[in-house]
Amino acid sequence: PKHILDLHTLLFKIIGNHECKINLIDLKKDESIQSIDNYRFNDFKFIIPNNNLQLNQFSIEMGNCVRGYTDQINKHNSKIINIYKANKAYANIEILNGSIREAKGKYNKEISSSEIVLFKEILKKHKIIR
Repeated sequence: PKHILDLHTLLFKIIGNHECKINLIDLKKDESIQSIDNYRFNDFKFIIPNNNLQLNQFSIEMGNCVRGYTDQINKHNSKIINIYKANKAYANIEILNGSIREAKGKYNKEISSSEIVLFKEILKKHKIIR
């Protein structure tokens, strides 16, 4: 129900912003994915978060838990790519061991299979996945 999603978003804003204002953590650059940072294709824009504030903001916009990936990113266990469509948070992709581990839309909803195929082609073109 919409009222639960609204409450979820509000709580993310309150809790998430409070937590991240205390500890700014720069995310370690992973050169293997930098070629896609700010890459545009049609209405899509691919963004690599630079710090936990950016990761947190995207998490708030998406209504998901991607903000909790800071440690995994800094240990190079996961790579997170944020995707905007028409300048709005649209999806995030987690890359693990050269493959897409997870690709989710707002509130962790599934992304269309045609978009998954498109994202895979783009990521292969940039040599991010095999």
